[in-house]
Amino acid sequence: MDSANEEDKRNMHEQECLKLIYPALIGEINRYRDWPIRILTFTSALHFGIIGVILLKNPPPSIAFFWKYVLSIFLLALGIWSVYYFYRCHKNYLEARNTQVMIQKKLKIDEWYIGEEKVFPQKWFEKVCVSGFERWWGWGFYCFYASGMTICAILVLWVKITT
Repeated sequence: MDSANEEDKRNMHEQECLKLIYPALIGEINRYRDWPIRILTFTSALHFGIIGVILLKNPPPSIAFFWKYVLSIFLLALGIWSVYYFYRCHKNYLEARNTQVMIQKKLKIDEWYIGEEKVFPQKWFEKVCVSGFERWWGWGFYCFYASGMTICAILVLWVKITT
């Protein structure tokens, strides 16, 4: 009788701990989704600003080499850093989602039914491989966009554009 009572206490303690951890986990998942968008917004504004200033002002060639190199290196470093950060956020997101799946299974949320029908799609409860190639279309778009903006801004620095 004591072992059954101990088991019940342990299960109740686990349930309480999971209830404390779960909201924090959802916050982490949302952060990994939000930060790439915030970074992309900032870097897009920066790239468009640089492109706009160069196209509108058409700076004289006398400031050319030194500042073009400095700005190019800065833009290239920012582009590489952004892509790396998107990749890191993506991997952290997948790890957090796998943790969420394990907690949901522990809470038996995957077994909820209304009548004869499951409440949630079974695919929501499948762990995924934590890889840059998993769900590439999501984070890959950010990489493509950030890379494109970096290349465009650097090209505008070095190529004489006439309208």
